[in-house]
Amino acid sequence: MEDHKCPDCGKNFDSAEALNQHKEAKHTTEIKAEEQKNNARSFNFDKTKAVLYALILIAGVAAAYAIMSSLSTGPRIGSVGSTHEHVDFKIYIEGKPIDFSQQKYQVAAQYVHVEGGVGGVVHKHATGVTFRDFLKTVNMDMESKCFKSDNNKNYCDENGETLKFYLNGKLNDKFESYELRDLDKVLISYGNETEDEIRQQLAGITDLAKIESGKQGVPKRLG
Repeated sequence: MEDHKCPDCGKNFDSAEALNQHKEAKHTTEIKAEEQKNNARSFNFDKTKAVLYALILIAGVAAAYAIMSSLSTGPRIGSVGSTHEHVDFKIYIEGKPIDFSQQKYQVAAQYVHVEGGVGGVVHKHATGVTFRDFLKTVNMDMESKCFKSDNNKNYCDENGETLKFYLNGKLNDKFESYELRDLDKVLISYGNETEDEIRQQLAGITDLAKIESGKQGVPKRLG
C-alpha cells in the first residue's frame, strides 16, 4: 500500500488526493501566513530605514542652509566690495555714549563694520546695507520704539524716556529702512533729553567719514 504521509506534520492519509487536499488546506495557509509575517517585518524595517534616511537628509539640508546663511549676507545685500562708503554716527543710551572703539565691536562683519580702533565711523562694503544690519553684527538691534543692547537689555519708550533717530541733524522715523549712505550723520538717542542736550549729542558726531572717503570738501547730505 502506497504511503500517503504528510512530510510536514507526519499525518497519514488513505489517498494521494486526500494528502494533497490536506497540504493545500493546512500547510499552504501556514506558509502564506509566515510569508505575510516576513513581508510585514520587511516592510516595517524598510519603513524605519526610510524614516531614518529622511531625518538624515533633513538634518543635512538644515546644516547646509545654516552654512550658506553664515556665508551670505542675504539677497538684499550685495557682495563684499560692491561699494565703499562711510557714515559718522553716535548712539547715546540715557545720556551715555556707547564706545564702539572697544575691540569687541571692531570688524564684526566684513560687509559693514567699525575698524582701526575708531568707533564713530561705519564702513559699508556692500550695497543694500542698512544701519540696522550694522547693529545686528554687534549683537544690537533697534525697532521703532525699542533699542536692544549687546547685553540683551531693551530700552523702550516708557516713563518719559523715548527712542529717537536723527539723520543728518533731523528727526527721522524711517530707521528700519534706512540704508547707509556715504557721509551721512546718524544719531540714535534713548532717554528724556532736552533739546539742548540733543544738540550737544548731534555736535559730538565726528566728521571722520569725509576723511575716510577722501571727500573732506563735500557738504553732508540733507534728509
